[in-house]
Amino acid sequence: MKKRMAGILGLILAISLTGCGGGENDAPASSKDSTSQAQTEAAEQQEYSTDKITCFAVFNVGGGVDTFGRQMTKMLKDTGIWNGTFIYENVGGASGQVGTTQVVEQYNGSPDYILPTSDNSLQVAYLNRLEDGYGFRDLSTVCRLYCEYRVYCTAPSTGITSLEDLKERAATEDIIGSTSGEGGASHIGLAGLADAMGIDIRCVPYGDDEDIVATLSGESHIGCLGSNEAISYIESGDLIPLAVAAPKRLNADSVKDVPTCKELGYDVEFGTSRGFVMPADVDRTVVDYWAELFHQLYETEEFKKYVQEAGATPAYLGPDEFRESNEEQTEKSIEILEKIGFYK
Repeated sequence: MKKRMAGILGLILAISLTGCGGGENDAPASSKDSTSQAQTEAAEQQEYSTDKITCFAVFNVGGGVDTFGRQMTKMLKDTGIWNGTFIYENVGGASGQVGTTQVVEQYNGSPDYILPTSDNSLQVAYLNRLEDGYGFRDLSTVCRLYCEYRVYCTAPSTGITSLEDLKERAATEDIIGSTSGEGGASHIGLAGLADAMGIDIRCVPYGDDEDIVATLSGESHIGCLGSNEAISYIESGDLIPLAVAAPKRLNADSVKDVPTCKELGYDVEFGTSRGFVMPADVDRTVVDYWAELFHQLYETEEFKKYVQEAGATPAYLGPDEFRESNEEQTEKSIEILEKIGFYK
């Protein structure tokens, strides 16, 4: 790696979708040609199968991406949707860039690898403007399964119980927000909230996981946690949820009564997508094969129960839609990073 990472970035933002296209079209095929082509594609899809594939995580064992991959692939087997063997491999480092570089430079075109991922790792190279970084544009997107929306939380010791309390305190106090690093997901989430509320939040970079410690101790007034990690602290009473940055209220029992930012009058929607990709130039038949398997999983009661308990939101996107979503989010993220002065 020639350049150092500035931090882990990732967000889902409420944006308007504008479709466009252009270019020359090929002459329409005859009815006979079209039928023949459809039959060939259908045959190829039926022929593709595998009894072994490597689940390659570009983060260390036990991290969010690794855990997601192991849980989803296990669920595929437990539900009987797929009966092959998953071989797990982890190559962490540099916010996923070490492993992603290995996949791009060594496994291009290989149908033997599938990568659990998040938009954090898929977009980080572009958001950090890394000249030698890789992301979703260098991979084959397979699908998105769900989104973990962010929860704005505070410790009981702060005496803050709502966003309105926070706003009142901001008029007379220096409000501190805990982040994992400058330009990271929690930084962007807090900066977006501050902008929507018209207040100042001094975002302090505590480092990986230390931002949660600062929030728990009350050293910072507010933190921005993923729903899955926030729920355990909320259930134990160590954190008070102020609002969720989701399009609608979350289903998990401990946060189902927490209002959304939009309900409170603040246009903030923010989270982390989780899904799968494969190396670039993998045959589309192979990509569609795995996208269909995960879509079958998405429809199961086992999956629905899992995401509800995790405080996540089901949000399936197929190969093309998942790529388009990442393009849109990257563009919007860059606009926000420019607005908060991240690029010097």
